[in-house]
Amino acid sequence: MEQRHTTPTPPPDELLRRLGQLTGQVMARIKLQQARVALAVELQRHMLPPELPGLPGLRTAARYVPAQTGLDIGGDWYDAFVLPDGSLGFAIGDVQGHDVEAAAFMGMVRTGLRAIAGATTDPGDVLSRANDLLVSMSSDLLTTCTIALGAFLVNVSLGPSPAVVLAIVAGNTLGPLLAYRLLRRAGFRVELDRLRDAVALVFLGALTGMLVSATIGSGALVLSGALPAAEFWPTWAVWWTGDAMGVLVITPVLLLLSAARWPTREQIRPLRWLEAALLAAFTCTVTLLAVSSSVNLLYLVSPCLIWAAFRFQRAGAAPCALLVSTIAIVAAAESWGPFARHELLTNMATLQAFNGITALTALLLAAVVTERRNTHEEIRRVCAQLAEAISRLDPGAVVEQWPPPRKQNPDDDG
Repeated sequence: MEQRHTTPTPPPDELLRRLGQLTGQVMARIKLQQARVALAVELQRHMLPPELPGLPGLRTAARYVPAQTGLDIGGDWYDAFVLPDGSLGFAIGDVQGHDVEAAAFMGMVRTGLRAIAGATTDPGDVLSRANDLLVSMSSDLLTTCTIALGAFLVNVSLGPSPAVVLAIVAGNTLGPLLAYRLLRRAGFRVELDRLRDAVALVFLGALTGMLVSATIGSGALVLSGALPAAEFWPTWAVWWTGDAMGVLVITPVLLLLSAARWPTREQIRPLRWLEAALLAAFTCTVTLLAVSSSVNLLYLVSPCLIWAAFRFQRAGAAPCALLVSTIAIVAAAESWGPFARHELLTNMATLQAFNGITALTALLLAAVVTERRNTHEEIRRVCAQLAEAISRLDPGAVVEQWPPPRKQNPDDDG
């Protein structure tokens, strides 16, 4: 005969007491959530300028539509301010994440950017100082920022009308923003320690994102009559490849510098630093030899890139590719070696192809080597955990280390 056990029903007073406790907890959580939402809305409101400045004959306006779900605060931000020389500076940026912490950090970035822009009008100097400020904060959040003043001043000095210049500025701003959005959706990691990150930077950040700036810029020149319609595609191709190669060559170096820290005394390895110096000297010598010879020897630099990627991964490959590209650009501008006695378009095509192959070789190879190294370390860690688990199950068992340890040079960290 089955015996059933029933839970005794608590008395009515106990039920009311428990119901009151639950109701109080729910009300407290509702009040806490309301407070957090109010804080988020207030942070979001103060993150943007209350009004935009203007100049005689120039009126500025902005439209901002933030996220509205819970605490998903819009991480995008913008700002406009008058610089010491009387010109206007426009900034557009984004912060990693959509929460109160991201909004607070973006507020600090915007305030710091304004303070720095009050001391200098050079856009590159403003962004460089702002980057140093963010690094000193030791935050894990990734922040992007674009200042439109630089493109505006450069293009005004070249002669197009203000409307064309504004269109070019818009294209130069929208291109990087699109690239950033695409990279975020692809799960891009700034460490560039996976092959998929390198591929995403190449195809989404460089080749796809820069389509916008090249198309808007070339189209604006054609529509204004500053460029013949027949020259649209050659101009577009040069514009697109130039911007794309800039992303491939400069971005890895900027990401490397943003995460760089001065090594401690224990981390300084003399032989490692000596090898790095030899790599830099050898790369510079080989590149100068390649661009000085009348014979096309540009691809003699490939062993240097392979050396840098295998021995130093991204820390060596990115600066090495930048050094090679810089020397090649100077050689093309001065018509040295393989760039002599050729038309401008031929030299530009040769230079962009060389810079593209240099950046791709260094970036992809460094990512593959880094991913392989990380995979090997992960396998070693898992095997060590399995060995420890087996030893606990059978204390008398002898478990050999697997993978077997490699003999490493004490001055080799990779």
